[in-house]
Amino acid sequence: MTPALVLSGGGSKGAFEVGALEYLSRGSDFLPRIMAGTSVGSLVCGPLAQATSPAEFRQLVEVVRGNALAVSGMNTVFGRQPWLDEINGTPLGDFISDLISVRSRPPLPPDPVGVHDPLTIQDPPRKHRTLFAIGSAIGNSSALVRASKLLREAGSSVMNLDPMEAGFRGDFDGGVARVDEPTIASSGVTLRISVASLRDGVARYVTEDGSMVMEDSVTPYEPAGNPGVIQGMCTSSSVPIVFPPRRIGDDVYVDGGIVQNIPLRAAVECGADDVIVILTGPLATNKDDTDFTQASLISVFTRSASDITPQQLSRENLRFPLVDGAKLTVIEPTAEVLGGFEMEAGLIEIDFSYGWLRAAETLADITEAERCLLAKVSDDIVLQRERAWFAEERILATGPQLNLVGALRRSREHVVASVTEWQEFGLPQPQGISTWGKSWEQHQIEVPTEYQDLAQP
Repeated sequence: MTPALVLSGGGSKGAFEVGALEYLSRGSDFLPRIMAGTSVGSLVCGPLAQATSPAEFRQLVEVVRGNALAVSGMNTVFGRQPWLDEINGTPLGDFISDLISVRSRPPLPPDPVGVHDPLTIQDPPRKHRTLFAIGSAIGNSSALVRASKLLREAGSSVMNLDPMEAGFRGDFDGGVARVDEPTIASSGVTLRISVASLRDGVARYVTEDGSMVMEDSVTPYEPAGNPGVIQGMCTSSSVPIVFPPRRIGDDVYVDGGIVQNIPLRAAVECGADDVIVILTGPLATNKDDTDFTQASLISVFTRSASDITPQQLSRENLRFPLVDGAKLTVIEPTAEVLGGFEMEAGLIEIDFSYGWLRAAETLADITEAERCLLAKVSDDIVLQRERAWFAEERILATGPQLNLVGALRRSREHVVASVTEWQEFGLPQPQGISTWGKSWEQHQIEVPTEYQDLAQP
């Protein structure tokens, strides 16, 4: 059989994919010969396509792990558009940046025992911060005028991928590793990177030799010329509004997730018959009991465009028919840890471990009932580790208030109990699992010595 790897888009949530790949590549002969990726999936597939042996593949998985952590230094990986630079450092500029990163996060998991939750208190309330940001912008009117002019002239995005692209080309040391396009072309890997045409509204693919093929993944699309793998990776990751569209040949392209967020079709059309698909988010749309007749227009748009539509598209992508006798394995998260543009390394590390756990569960030789039970346990582990991280952040910012210490202890106790339950199944274990819930998660600032033993379970 011809093994293939298909990786979906999802921004920073690609950390789940990396964690799953760490499991798949551990001490084995895992070496997919067909790879297809969209958006962040292309940022993972591109470097991995340099591998010519299982050992090289394992080494490159660690490389893409480092790339994923590089986004925690957002200003070194992503460039700011000139209009946003004009208001950089102002409350309005910070507010716009937060819209992309902090405010894209999923809701915080509930307290494990259902008590009053101090982590849901926002200080100051968001609406007040918004008004303050707008008011401050008015106070910096000259900068706002300059920003408005630049926005009118070239305001198709907030950020750009120029530093990341320079890093891939070896021209900038911003945390991402250089990608060698000639090595990809000669490695023996069939590569398909999904991009979306804005003119024609279809998917096309950049291949391992840097050329472009049509929606069938095989027929050359000559008008595109030869954009190259790195250009393909960056184009596939050009989320509309966040990053600018890119011109390639006779057309303009954006994030391939617009039409092929899970490029299963590309892998199948290239001959794959043993396919592992790794997703960055759940296939099922989460239930939301909000009364949207009373909700803001932004809430209605977000629910439609960010929740319902992407999941529906992903389900349709996965329905592409396989060849007779083909095998399809889907490694899917059923909880969400990160927002699409998460910058906190500690939360990204938690999602790495989630991917590892879920891959182990999915590929284990156990009953379906046991697999469902393990999935619930691993969801509990990562969600309560996430809660612990937020409790720790609040303590580091405001001090060890009793309600915060209590919230932290409850989450840690739940993590320790769930880890014990998961370990009882005897599956391979990720590095560091014995410390989960017993030590501090990763933070940008150093944890004071007097806090180290705080809220031990």
